Amino acid sequence: MKLLVTFHSVNAALVLAAAGKERGFCCVIIPVPRTISSSCGYAAEVEAEDAPHLAGLLREVNVGWEALWRETGGGYDE
Repeated sequence: MKLLVTFHSVNAALVLAAAGKERGFCCVIIPVPRTISSSCGYAAEVEAEDAPHLAGLLREVNVGWEALWRETGGGYDE
């Protein structure tokens, strides 16, 4: 299962991805799925088992993120 983080800006998504890469944390930037409304067109995708790392990274880089989504059978739940 995957988790998606949506952001208020493209820059915030890129900052999170760069910080994750520096720390060896796999955080892939993808276009926000059409089923999710967001003010930015990009989301960070991570494996659900990496949620503790994601939470720590979000606190550390202090970027403006919008929502956290969990992948379900046919879409995402907030």
